[in-house]
Amino acid sequence: MRFEDISISKIQLDHRLFEVSFLPDLTVLKNSIEKKGILQPVHLKAAGEGRFQIVCGFRRIECAQALGFTQAPAFILEDHVSLLECFERAVEENFFSRKFNLVEKAVIIQKLEKEFQISKEILIQRYLPFLGLSSSEAVYQLYKNILALDPVLQDYSVRNGLPTHAIEEFFKFHAQDQKTVIPFLHSVHFSVSTLKEFLIWIYEISLRDRASVSELLVDPLNHVVRNPAIDGRQKLQNLRQWLKNKRYPMLSSLETRFVLLKQKLHLPLESSEFFEDNKIHMKLSFQNKEELEQWIEKMKEASLRPELDELLKMA
Repeated sequence: MRFEDISISKIQLDHRLFEVSFLPDLTVLKNSIEKKGILQPVHLKAAGEGRFQIVCGFRRIECAQALGFTQAPAFILEDHVSLLECFERAVEENFFSRKFNLVEKAVIIQKLEKEFQISKEILIQRYLPFLGLSSSEAVYQLYKNILALDPVLQDYSVRNGLPTHAIEEFFKFHAQDQKTVIPFLHSVHFSVSTLKEFLIWIYEISLRDRASVSELLVDPLNHVVRNPAIDGRQKLQNLRQWLKNKRYPMLSSLETRFVLLKQKLHLPLESSEFFEDNKIHMKLSFQNKEELEQWIEKMKEASLRPELDELLKMA
């Protein structure tokens, strides 16, 4: 391996065989190169006719080129170094300088398999542990599925740091339904748990109603996601209510009736979620004996009304 200052014009920037980065944040690196230059030489492999391909250092070269640099310090690898060895060097250099995100791990697995003909068995036993993954076929398949996702979902998953158990919910949807879900991700303020709830429920409802997810989501897309009058948090609340009504229509009808009867009784009555404990709850607030007596009178009046009898039958 020899050291040279190489003209960036001689580097094949479109040759990305050894690249593993996905959504790199170049801000810090670009600022560093602008102030100090490229401190860590890139690794290049001769490509013939005085041209070179990048093995390690795609981000450094991109930043240098954007800043108007014409040359870059580089280590030129010997001709006998195989393409697989070059790729392994690229993976190792990135591994020891930062953490790989989920899509980058998936890209590495795919390239080892497709570009370098590494068998599934060797991938599972040798390379998955190096990436910090369990040596199992289930993990291998998980990362293959990640690359099959719509690129926008890959981007969303990485930017939001989604755990694999949440990303797996996307796998249930075919390509068109994945695209239908995307506007909701950009507009609604999901947490990991509410995102999983959304994905699980719309999938279950689509199976129950024998409708595509795309058909199912037309109404909330128009009335929730595209509503400019409400923010992301309110959209989440409205969407969850729509899902609940759709998933549990009888329960939603009961809840609507409960609210109407409660208003007629003028009492702070509440039911448990899904009416699970067969009880009606009431929480009172008062500052003095007179206010307590007023509540007692309201309860006496309510005990004589038919609305209370209906409420008790619902509980």
